[in-house]
Amino acid sequence: MVFDYYELFLKLREPALGTNASVDIMKEHVINKSRKQIELANKSKKKISKSLKKYVGENISEQKEIEELQGILRAQQELLNVKEEIPDRLEELLVYAEDLEYRLNKHLEERELHKSTVFLRNKDGNVGISSHMLLGNIKAILATVINTKNKNIFKSKVQMNECLAMDIKAVETFLIASQDIVRDEKTQERELNIRPIRFNRMGQTISALAASEQLPAETIFNCTLRVRKESPLNDIQILKFIFSHGKNIGLGAWRNSSNHGTYDFKINKLKDYKEQLDDGWM
Repeated sequence: MVFDYYELFLKLREPALGTNASVDIMKEHVINKSRKQIELANKSKKKISKSLKKYVGENISEQKEIEELQGILRAQQELLNVKEEIPDRLEELLVYAEDLEYRLNKHLEERELHKSTVFLRNKDGNVGISSHMLLGNIKAILATVINTKNKNIFKSKVQMNECLAMDIKAVETFLIASQDIVRDEKTQERELNIRPIRFNRMGQTISALAASEQLPAETIFNCTLRVRKESPLNDIQILKFIFSHGKNIGLGAWRNSSNHGTYDFKINKLKDYKEQLDDGWM
């Protein structure tokens, strides 16, 4: 066996905020640009845009791109109160995404609503997060550990990135939340977290409002971690050390300036675990 497996549970201490942007940003950054930029960054260690950093060290397959885009489209269908079949082929999917994005923008303009960040939805309409968000959390924690001169796991960020690219992944593509997003009890409309933000554009400080879907505290995610046997991460005590930082370094948007997305955890090493594969495949 090449890998060992761990069962991981995360329970939110505070609400988590959605991070997936609109379809046009998803197409621009993930589908149209990510492969070449990530390949270049992985080879040359050059800097890439902040929006792509969570993908460094990963080879994004076309199928994963399709699944992530479909997840955003399902969330946007809910905003429009429509149920339509979402294409599986990338070319058809992009055409549908442009049409749905146009309808959503018109819907928002007519009602003067905020364009919010959202959580992904699977085919059954369940809310979840992509597995790369968990890997990004692990990366943020390890980077913090290295910055504090703790070199017990990795000596440098270069070594960390190389290791994370190969050594640890979630078996599942999506982590399904145990609860739905926060909604108004009477209307069942989404209750968005709306907050002021400031950012720099062309040398000017711009003030705006950001709006995000929320998953409530006590929401649980669980997944199976696949860890390479020879990896320095293949140690239950090291994994516990990493995820213990989740009380300060959480998941989702606004996690750095608040406690949003912070979590408690449980982790257990699995014995005799076998991934479900089609007959004849290994």
